[in-house]
Amino acid sequence: MTPSGSWARPHNAPAISPGRFEPGARRRLDTVLGLEGNVRARTGEGAQAVAMVRAALARALEHDLASAAAEVCQRLADSYKHAGEYQAAQATYKAAFGYCSANALEPMSQLCLGCLSVALRQAGDWAQADGVCRQVLSSPATTTLAGHRGAPLRHLALALGRDGVR
Repeated sequence: MTPSGSWARPHNAPAISPGRFEPGARRRLDTVLGLEGNVRARTGEGAQAVAMVRAALARALEHDLASAAAEVCQRLADSYKHAGEYQAAQATYKAAFGYCSANALEPMSQLCLGCLSVALRQAGDWAQADGVCRQVLSSPATTTLAGHRGAPLRHLALALGRDGVR
């Protein structure tokens, strides 16, 4: 953020050209640009922010950067969610899960499902969210990163409270 409180790049800042970087640097650039767009979506910039994340994802896919594409795809889904596009968020989380699974990116695929469970719950689809949570919690890949268990465990606790189970 600039001192004036704007997210705009200062007029004297050099333009970033993704084509100038080596593959490792390009992966980081695509990830950073995806993160920037995601942060902008979370601060209310909506469609422009989503477009920024989509562009970062397209670049990562164009250069066959699977781990960067997986991370940016998850950020795209989160950006859709914060822009109020819940169906697009759910579809993107599902696509991210499929992409991660197809590219053997565990436990990232389980992270995508954990985030999907939140989007489903927020949309009121408790039954499907319950199933997704149980899938995440039963996956051996989930145990490698304890943070992936947080959203599904919170959802199931809310579901138990909602259903009056004590």
